[in-house]
Amino acid sequence: MLFGFGVFLVSSGLFYGLPVPVQPMKAVSAVILTNGLRPGEIAAAGLLMGALLFALGVTGAIGRVSRFIPQSYARAYELWKQLGSPSEFLHIPRGQSIYHAIRGRFDLALRMDKDLLRLSRQRNDPARLVLAHYSSGRTLMFTGRLSSSQSHLEEALALYDKVSHSSLVDQAGVDPCVTAQAVLGSVLFCLGYPDQAVARSNGAIAEAQRLAHQPSLAITLAFDARLHCSSETTQPWVTGQPS
Repeated sequence: MLFGFGVFLVSSGLFYGLPVPVQPMKAVSAVILTNGLRPGEIAAAGLLMGALLFALGVTGAIGRVSRFIPQSYARAYELWKQLGSPSEFLHIPRGQSIYHAIRGRFDLALRMDKDLLRLSRQRNDPARLVLAHYSSGRTLMFTGRLSSSQSHLEEALALYDKVSHSSLVDQAGVDPCVTAQAVLGSVLFCLGYPDQAVARSNGAIAEAQRLAHQPSLAITLAFDARLHCSSETTQPWVTGQPS
């Protein structure tokens, strides 16, 4: 299935003249949702991707590959700034933050997150504050600043309102409440609270299933798989169901 998925994406990129970005572990999550994978297979997929990315980083090949990737978010960000940074498009700096974080430029990612927080506070916009705190928490997790990450993620969850903030799913592509819980689970596990981590992960999966939002569910399952691969104390994982 993954081979066919890859062929389709490469063909689409060649036809339209643009690459189609896909996070590898999310592709694995899609397979988990459809066919199911054993914990060992999930762990092997993560190890293989880690080895590949390590090789790209050590050899410097990732820099050469990045030259072929269009700077869509960078152009969108410049246009957004020229338009006066409208609130309805505050997800653009968040996207730019994700782009920098994936490339390992965490200083730039955190700068975007701080700008997003500042603008959201200036405009007293609770919905955008949810995105800002979630984005900050996610980036800080990658940098190892776990306590700060926990604070931002918990603030995002405290501010989130299921009724008035439901439109954030369309802007962010995922439900920020669900994904914040999933990320917080990983943070809590790294801080030494495995029971709380599993509870957060289970809650994220249950909420994603309730919403029937597949992108959010894929992310929560990917984070849950990492928890189970990293812990020997959790119960056996059943595909598509909370542990």
